[in-house]
Amino acid sequence: MKDMLERAATLARLRPLFVVVALSSVSCSNSPHPPRRLDVWGSVAEALRDGKTEARVHLSDLDATGLVGVGAVQDLSGEITILDGQCTVSRVVDARVVTEQTRDVAATMLFAGRVEAWVEVAVEHDVAPADVAAFVEAAARDQGIDCELAFPFVVVGEVTDLAVHVLAGQCPIRARRLGIEMDKAPFRHHAAHAKSTLVGIFAKRGGGVITHHGSSLHVHAIVEGDTPFTGHCDSVGIAKGARLRLPRR
Repeated sequence: MKDMLERAATLARLRPLFVVVALSSVSCSNSPHPPRRLDVWGSVAEALRDGKTEARVHLSDLDATGLVGVGAVQDLSGEITILDGQCTVSRVVDARVVTEQTRDVAATMLFAGRVEAWVEVAVEHDVAPADVAAFVEAAARDQGIDCELAFPFVVVGEVTDLAVHVLAGQCPIRARRLGIEMDKAPFRHHAAHAKSTLVGIFAKRGGGVITHHGSSLHVHAIVEGDTPFTGHCDSVGIAKGARLRLPRR
């Protein structure tokens, strides 16, 4: 009996990994190109809508080599952005944002892929926030990327119409819906223009899991300045002269 209980507990801990494999297998079927692996722990709907914010993966357990991804700290207590294996974590402390480079953190949701090499595309015109998804998809198709599969991307340079937040323990929308009083408000930042690095996931069919319903993007910004930080983009455009990086086929 003891052995059966221990085995059941082990399977419960590994369940997120089994979901990842199943999602990857479905996404990769009938693909004309070798799949780019995108690992998925948790989901947007579970964490933000359902309040299931427990730890699902610890970053220190992952091979960081070439890892690129976005996520949220367990209990929605901060934002996680991973670029080329470097993990940036921002949290709200005493109404200000505190940022560190660390892998000593657990995520309640994390969406990450491994990129061995990038191809760079010049941004030759301003891209409005409403047009970013279509711009990324068109550029990816030009590079021969199968856009039916989710993939990471990066934008380096100036961004426009930036609205970004760092969660502080609650999803404000869920809190309002349920009448929950929030202990701490999210940190919010707005800028008409900003020097930033965008780290995003393009997931055409990721609504509710990787992205919000109705969107094919989940994008974080690493915002430069006197106190650099990372946060989730509620809105962002791309200025002419920036550079879009896509996974090399």
